[in-house]
Amino acid sequence: MRQVQPCLLFAGNNGSGKSTIRSMNNLLSHLDHIDQLVVIDNSTTDGEIILGADNSGVKYYLDELPEWTQKIDRQLQNRNRTKK
Repeated sequence: MRQVQPCLLFAGNNGSGKSTIRSMNNLLSHLDHIDQLVVIDNSTTDGEIILGADNSGVKYYLDELPEWTQKIDRQLQNRNRTKK
């Protein structure tokens, strides 16, 4: 039985900090190993889920994704095109 690998990415301050960039690079390089992904923008005190995906594809996204999440979205779209 395969173990589910959930992943959460939190980013604030427009996603430009060194730790956020490092986290983003780690996420993108391991995206094929992630079964469930939730991306939360925590630049406000409430935080906001802006993207959600699983193995079958993107399940939720804001109408206008912040620029720092567009790489994630593109890579998820490419990942799912190659699976079909």
